[in-house]
Amino acid sequence: MSKLNPKAIVIGAGLNGLSTAWKLSEAGFDIDIIEKEKFIGGMSATIKHRIKDVDYLVDFGPHKIYSQLPVINKVMSLLKEELLVIPKISRICLKGKFLNYPFGIKDLLLNLNPFFSFMCGFDYFIATLKMNLFKTKDTSYESYIINRFGRTTYSAVFGPYARKVWDSPKNLHIGLAKLRIVIPSLWEVIKRMVFGDKNKQEISASMFHYPKNGIIRISDKILDIIKNNNGKIHLNSYPTLISLKNNKVVSLNYKDENGKKKLITKLDNVVATIPLRELVRLIKPAPPKEVIKAADLLRNKSLIMLYVILKKPRLFKDNWIFFPEKEYIFNRISEQKGFSKYMIPDDKTVLMVEITCDQNGSLWKADNSKIFNLAMKDLKKVKLVQDPDVHGYFTEKIINAYPIYDLDYKQNLNILNNYFDKIENLITNGRQGLFNYGGMIDVIDMGINAAEFIKSGESKKEWAVIRKRFENYVTVD
Repeated sequence: MSKLNPKAIVIGAGLNGLSTAWKLSEAGFDIDIIEKEKFIGGMSATIKHRIKDVDYLVDFGPHKIYSQLPVINKVMSLLKEELLVIPKISRICLKGKFLNYPFGIKDLLLNLNPFFSFMCGFDYFIATLKMNLFKTKDTSYESYIINRFGRTTYSAVFGPYARKVWDSPKNLHIGLAKLRIVIPSLWEVIKRMVFGDKNKQEISASMFHYPKNGIIRISDKILDIIKNNNGKIHLNSYPTLISLKNNKVVSLNYKDENGKKKLITKLDNVVATIPLRELVRLIKPAPPKEVIKAADLLRNKSLIMLYVILKKPRLFKDNWIFFPEKEYIFNRISEQKGFSKYMIPDDKTVLMVEITCDQNGSLWKADNSKIFNLAMKDLKKVKLVQDPDVHGYFTEKIINAYPIYDLDYKQNLNILNNYFDKIENLITNGRQGLFNYGGMIDVIDMGINAAEFIKSGESKKEWAVIRKRFENYVTVD
């Protein structure tokens, strides 16, 4: 690293890349951020959509500012008076009923079919007996859930939801279940319903914060700091070549917003937050074939966001509602006004409908009207929306939204990490660069840790230690 104004290139202006650039710029680094989109924030962006001469501000799905990580204080200090305090209310649609989520004792006893509730308890008893007598092993997401909740609960809730969002639960790694399902068993659910959550690990936030004018305000504030520290951002730009020599990045080529070819030859560090399958194809000399193959085997689910503008002030009181059952095309719905009333006209509301799918599938390629009609069919089925309510609609599509932790993902990820760890001045980071299912605050924490590592000048062995800690983030809904 040069002693005067070290140069750092950050590829990607999502929250992870911006957070890295933020802390490096404060340390005196000369920063260039290269972002392929015309906006910042990545999946934590807020977009403006104009319909019939009225502007609507919406996020890419529901976001909340909440975490048990200390970095949450840095995030909140950025926004200060912009923050709203939002009570968290969520439900799940199950067997035609809308139940509180997490479940309450009233939901299980009064709102569900008694036979179904009995079978949940009976199957849990059988699963627990097998675990204790036969030491049943966890081999997949499916077996992990069945061993702790029983087959009935798995088949009704966890299995269908996993299949919608990721893949067949039989093909998913147990690490995904440990990461996404904080409650260790059905018995723990019952104990919490009866005796409360006092002195226990928090599994559901009772409230959260949210910026008055959209989740993009976090990225806006961070970018302001970077620019004040003379950092530069290149939107609508993308890297075309990363050249290596003696296990170091020596130059980076990219195309700017005008399509002009640019070359950066004086650099000390590169931080890549883009998908690994894209990154390995930028590097010359090309990585070994096994590295490229490993990157291709890391799969993601893509996301279609359908926004339905309705002619009413609010649709429901919840921040979001889950739909695990396969009969519904969507897996979650929310209202932007469930986070901030200031982003939508008083007499309208915007329903945000999340539909996960494969990028190469027919649904991804379908036109907006088909997606809308399929979603409306299911929204009518649960009696949430009727045709006269609709004022308009539009869609946004997000590639690589959800990492799929299949049974072989760790093996493939290790091959990639071992390769990148040999490149002295290049680190991969974030949801895409580490194939890590981190949330919004988690990836900010990853970015700040990356900046601290770069500033320290430590070897890549130390980065491997830091990176390992990122696997332990806990999901709190």
